[in-house]
Parts: sequence; structure tokens; C-alpha cells
Amino acid sequence: RGAARQLDAAEEADARALAALLRAVEELRELVAAEPRRAGELLAPAALLATLAELEVALGSPPRAGAVLVADPLAIRARRFDTVIVCGLQEGEFPRPAHPEPFLPDELRRELNIAAGLGLPPREDALADERYLFYATVSRPRRRLLLSTRDADEDGNPALPSFFVDDVRAVLPGLPETHRPLSEVTWPLAQAPTAAERARAEALAGPRLQPRPIASLSAAATARLRQREVLSAGALEKYARCPVRWFVESELQPARFEPDPEAMTRGSCIHAVLERSLASLDWPLPLDRFAEVETVVREAVAVESPKWVLGRGRAAQAAAAHEIAADVLRLLRHEAEAGGAFKPAELELQFGMGEAGLPALELHSLEQPGAEPLRLRGVIDRVDLDLAGRALVRDYKSGRPGRGWPVAQWRAEDQLQVALYMVVVRELLRRTPVGGVYQPLRGENLRARGIVREDVNAGVAVVKTDRRSQPDLEQELAAASERACQLSVQLRAGRLVPAPDRCSRDGCAYPGICRVVDA
Repeated sequence: RGAARQLDAAEEADARALAALLRAVEELRELVAAEPRRAGELLAPAALLATLAELEVALGSPPRAGAVLVADPLAIRARRFDTVIVCGLQEGEFPRPAHPEPFLPDELRRELNIAAGLGLPPREDALADERYLFYATVSRPRRRLLLSTRDADEDGNPALPSFFVDDVRAVLPGLPETHRPLSEVTWPLAQAPTAAERARAEALAGPRLQPRPIASLSAAATARLRQREVLSAGALEKYARCPVRWFVESELQPARFEPDPEAMTRGSCIHAVLERSLASLDWPLPLDRFAEVETVVREAVAVESPKWVLGRGRAAQAAAAHEIAADVLRLLRHEAEAGGAFKPAELELQFGMGEAGLPALELHSLEQPGAEPLRLRGVIDRVDLDLAGRALVRDYKSGRPGRGWPVAQWRAEDQLQVALYMVVVRELLRRTPVGGVYQPLRGENLRARGIVREDVNAGVAVVKTDRRSQPDLEQELAAASERACQLSVQLRAGRLVPAPDRCSRDGCAYPGICRVVDA
């Protein structure tokens, strides 16, 4: 069973032709039997051959209801269809432009004809062939023919229709035409060509429903928040800017199709190189022997750069490693020239991370005494100390400067990270914080911005407007602590109020989730 030889394509075509011939002969026999007087007329050789020549033989898979064949004009020249839709009737597409003859172009053919009296025909004029293909295409349908052309491409640039369309209009004037502009989402309701398009047009013309924006999570969802027990300063800042964006990126954490941005990867590598370099250097850095510093930095880059994907190919990775070394050396030279009484003491200081480091920082709200305390965790990039043991917190930033870096903008921009790190230094390290700054790693201006007490020697690189008195500094730390506690209460309660004006530079980053509708 199932072992019999099957017909190949040519044999199947012959079999189908034979079946059509036998059916035609049977129908002819019935017709002769019904009308014996026409037997001579019907069975005449010329009439019989003409009848057989009009027989149609179906090849390939049997036709199915609703099936559509997508083909080019050459593939349907000898076939018949119920409906044919001719697409791409554009200038330069159908008819296609002529292609020059690579070996003997028409210009040389004309010169040979003149010089030698030859009659070489031109080869580059393909219009006659294109006209034949167009005629073969439009003559294939039995019931309906649709010609499709566009007046603009997807970018809105003008597109010229094929002159074949004008030829059809000239031969068959008064043909019905429908047109939909590129700016219209659906066809006009009265011109909808199909039932599906009519349904879309009716939906567009129907009443608009205002989607309900997200307000808060359910109790069950709130109880499953990953960052409910211990929070980070970065998460609080992100939540303050847009709770929905925080929820999507920090809690839902959808898988990314693309790798991490190269700028983020380079920033992480610079952090690692700085940590390794500063652990091996003596302070203050010797400007007169800066070649020793360069040697240490390049050794650190050689160790750390292979751990990060900094580009495709060895050349790109080597160029990225060289750029990282140049950025680190530029920053260290900037700090050496700025001077000051502080030197690095703690690098990548962890707290609340569940390891052998410092415990989590616990903060209590003064305005909401009964609220659950905030437990904070994180990693402080660098803590510098002076001879008196006073601390200066530095937070590295590899991106472009933000509006909230200066202390004057901390409250308006909900910039909490450095201020909370200063509280960590005071409460967990038992050091007196006298400053906290955001330190850019790249760019033309490497001056750190933040807050520094006015009576300490932090070098000439500190911006004058960032100097504050001790009471002002304490006030900023208290305000940041209270704001962090308030945000933690809202976060743990599952409040997700969209903030599209602060979500990103381009507005709402997740409009499908926020359901924010522009007015």
C-alpha cells in the first residue's frame, strides 16, 4: 500500500489533458444524440479541432474557494482567473524602464547600421514587450479586473501612475474609480471596497471611548512587588519622575530585543577601571610624574576591557579600550589639577546588598510618623575623606549632564541619590558628610555639580553656586530623606499615576500601557 509510482509534473499534465478530452467527447456524444441533424456540422474536422482547442486544463493544485495567487505577469499568460488585481501600476515599475544592452548598446548599433549598412534592430526599447505583458494580464479575468496605482509612497513623496492606466481610461471611458488619500486611515464609508474595510470605516466613524488611565495596582499585585521591602535611590528617582515607567522597567522588566546600549556598557567599564586604578594610586596624584598614573590606568584597562562587549571586532574593541583609557586619564588629570584636601577612601561601597557590607539604611518619615520605614540599599561609587575624616561623596555619571545635578535643582527634579548617599555615610559609616557631587566621566566640562560645604577645601573645580553653609546642607539632606520616605509609601501602596510630561524627553515612553491620550 502506498508504494505505487506517482505521476510526475509532465505526466500529470498529460493525464489532466486526457481527462478533459474524454469529458469533451462524452459531452459531444450527448449533443449529437440530442440533435442528430447537426451531427455533420459538429463532427466536421475543422469544427472538432476548434472545439478541442478551446478546452481548458487545470494544472497544479485544484482551485479552492477564496484562494489567492500572487504572481508576476509572465506566470499567468496562459491561465484564466475569476478576478485579477494588477498592483504596482507606477511609472518605472510597470512598464519597467529599458535596460541598456551590455555588449552592443543601441548607440553602437545605429553607428554600425550607418557605417556598414547593416540592419541591426534596437534592443533597449522594451515598451512593446511591456505592452504585451500588460495586455496578457488584463485579459486573464473572467468576471472582474482591478487596476491599482498610488499617488504617494509610504513617506508621502509623490508617485507617478503608469501611463497604461491612461490607456485603459481612453479605451474604456467612464470606468468607476475609487481613491483613498495617504492621510486617511480607512476608506470613506460609502466607498469601502470590502466588508472588512466597511467595518473599519464604521469603527472609525463611531463614538470614541476615553480609555481609563492606570491609577493603582491591586492589593495582590502590590504584595508581589520586587522592590517592596528594600528600595534603591535610583528606583525612587525613577518612580518620582513617572511611576508607570518605573513599574514597566523595574518590575515587569520586559526582555529587550537589542543588547544593552553601548554607552551604558562603556560607563560600567569606566567604573571598573576607575575602581582598579584608584586602588593602586597614591594621593595626591603627581602631575610631574603623570606617566606613572597612565601606566596604572592602561594596565587596569587591559584587565577590565575584555570583560565588557565594547564593539564588534578586535579593531572596534581596541578603539573603545583606548577611548576609555583616555577618558579615565583625563578625569584623573582634572582632579589632580583641581587639588583639594580630599582623597579616595571607599570605592564601590555597598550597603543593604545582603552581603558582608554595610546594612540597609533605615529612614523614618517625620511628616507621617506611623508610616512603614524606608529601607534603602545601593552602591556608592566613591567616598573621599580629608585629614579631619570628613566625607565627600562622588557619584559617577557617564551620560550628558542632567538638569538636576546642581543642588539648586535637587528638590524640583527629585534628585535624591547623592543626598541619600550622604545620609548613608553619616548614619552607617559614622562620618560627617560635607559634600556630595555628581561627577561627569565624559564631555568637555568635567566639573562636578552638587553641594559642598563652604568651609571645606574641595579644590578649585567646585562650582561657586554649589557652596552651601552647614545648616543649608543639613536642610537638603532632611528634605531628601523626607521625600524618599513619601515616595516609598506611594510605591509600596501601588500608586501608578502616569506623568507623561516627565517620563522622558520625548513624552510618554509607554503610551499603550499608560493609556495616556493627548488632548
